Amino acid sequence: MRAVEVYKLIGNYENTEFSPYEYQKKLWDILTGEEYENLNGVTLLSGTGSGKTESIFLPALFAGKRLVMVYPTRSLVDDQIERAEKYIKAGIAGEQFTEKTLIIDLGNKKQAHKIRKFNKEKDLKLIREKLLFWFKKADSHGKSRLKSVFINERKFENPAPEEIITAIQDKLEDHDNFEIKINISPHSSIKIEESTGVDIIIYTQKEHYYGGDIILTTLDEFLFRFLGYGGRHNLLYPYRLVWGYKARHELIIAFDEAHSYENVAYTNFINLISSLGSNGIKSVVMSATLPDDFVTLTEQKFGFDFVKGENFAGKKKYELMHVEESERDARILECINKNLGKKTIVVRNTVKDAFNIFEKLGTYNKEKGLHLFGDIPVFFYHGRLFSNQRSKTYGKMKSLDRETVPYILITTHAIEVGCDLDSEILITDFCNPDQLIQRAGRCARHKNSEGKIYIIGNDFTEKDEFLKNSDMNYEKYVEILDKYPENGVLPQEKIRKEIIKPKLTKDELSDALFNYLSAFIYDFDRNREELHNSGFVVTRSWTPSVKFYWLKDCEISDLRNLFAESTTWTGLLEYLKGNNLLHGFEELSISLELLASKEIDKKNLKDKVLIAAYSNSKVLDEDIERPLAYPNINPYIDDIFVFYSGREFPNNNPLGAGLINVPKIFVKSRAGIMVNLKAVSETLLDKNKK
Repeated sequence: MRAVEVYKLIGNYENTEFSPYEYQKKLWDILTGEEYENLNGVTLLSGTGSGKTESIFLPALFAGKRLVMVYPTRSLVDDQIERAEKYIKAGIAGEQFTEKTLIIDLGNKKQAHKIRKFNKEKDLKLIREKLLFWFKKADSHGKSRLKSVFINERKFENPAPEEIITAIQDKLEDHDNFEIKINISPHSSIKIEESTGVDIIIYTQKEHYYGGDIILTTLDEFLFRFLGYGGRHNLLYPYRLVWGYKARHELIIAFDEAHSYENVAYTNFINLISSLGSNGIKSVVMSATLPDDFVTLTEQKFGFDFVKGENFAGKKKYELMHVEESERDARILECINKNLGKKTIVVRNTVKDAFNIFEKLGTYNKEKGLHLFGDIPVFFYHGRLFSNQRSKTYGKMKSLDRETVPYILITTHAIEVGCDLDSEILITDFCNPDQLIQRAGRCARHKNSEGKIYIIGNDFTEKDEFLKNSDMNYEKYVEILDKYPENGVLPQEKIRKEIIKPKLTKDELSDALFNYLSAFIYDFDRNREELHNSGFVVTRSWTPSVKFYWLKDCEISDLRNLFAESTTWTGLLEYLKGNNLLHGFEELSISLELLASKEIDKKNLKDKVLIAAYSNSKVLDEDIERPLAYPNINPYIDDIFVFYSGREFPNNNPLGAGLINVPKIFVKSRAGIMVNLKAVSETLLDKNKK
């Protein structure tokens, strides 16, 4: 199929007009045509909201390529899952293919979503077999491992497989067309809802070996895979990418938001592009704010083609407000009130400042399940939200966005990239120039629209001064904003060309480490084996963190018993999730620094915390009948899990503001230049002591 036909097919599926831009047609021809054989790679520079993701997704899907989409953050991957599934379902509905597999590869979240047209006889038989597998397996008490099955909101305790199959058949009769999402485990979930034009089934599997049609991942995770890490099948990952002519010539690896990589991450990014190219694998580098020097680098060093998209966004008028630090909150509230009835996004530099504005605006309406300012919905979106809450919040905003209903969103830099929202008003703290262009991309995104941007302040405040870039010419940046508006419109191109300077220098240690590790995997250099076996990989400027679970309706004593009864670590987590015993369905990553203090309130933490750790794929101190102690947890090589059962909901605002305050559960001390973080195990983790 040609680009125009595919875009039309997607539009028909969504009941809207959808046609490719000229640069999307050009990129389609490059990625699917004869010249693809001799292609080294592509650098794509195109404005926010111009369809960069579609320009890669659609050629890969409809021309039978394999696509690895690499993003700088986990949240960006989460935001793309629904979009990828939508395009796969559109292709199935249009009878262009019958099945595709979407891989999500994110540290703890490794899933394969097999998406295909539903076949009643074949799929009900397969579901029955998967349920029967767990039904026949016995736990440590000799009982069936199939503990529960959720079908939408209905829970079946200790069910027989036939009972579930009958319930599924009854539910399917309620829909003309349906979509079934299946996740079979000891605590299974089956979700059935209305679909568009075709019956779809989506199987979710926990394990995968990079064999999917579309793979969504982060730079850090992709680097781990490329360097041969990933469990007992680790060497399958890199060689799935490079072995054989077909594997190399049908593979596209796209790096989105490429402007965001600096220092260590930039070093790994450039080395990956170079290594992939030397093995005949094409890369696509994408961004809305790539500096000219970087484009020149990819053209001259790697021989990439350059595709220049267009700025399809509407007119973005702006106002730079010279405001003292103490007046900024008041001025933001003034701008909000001035523009009531319009879709408004407020971007603060810190979560605390964002929460200050949200707290002044949002009043929770229990009947509607929304925070309201008058009758306008108010949302709070930031990086500390649990992933399921973040997805839920984003989904509500997108729904209002499509319906052109006014809302107010209070957020942080979490909204800068990857979020497809189209506001009429953007109010932002003074920020770095690349951040300003990214934030501006959330305003007047579409052609012929018009928006207004308010920039609050002409410098960073004392508390967010840490965001300053020592190499940046802020004086000239402010001068451009003050003196060079283009007919009152934000001068994005002038800022991009004159102010945003790329850091194209590699970090020497990271560069050497990459070359040593890749030499062991791809050149069979046994001299590097010991280094590789150490598992030492620097992915970026990194701080030790834990995976944090906030327990709901579950005491620490109950959790200890579950640890003893559970045969596997994943089984325990599935039980907690399946029985709604966690505030967030997914874990929250929190730095150890935020959980540490010089002094700990042991009395208030007693019986509220349990800490577990993975080391070399084995849970440390699993035997909970003896005293637990974790003096030797190493955050650089161990995965640390914290379970907390505090009575209070995990935020200042109990109605969905997100995780703001966390308990201090590690003792922080310093020995010379070394900082030690130690769990206070004698009171928190010892079951037998009084």
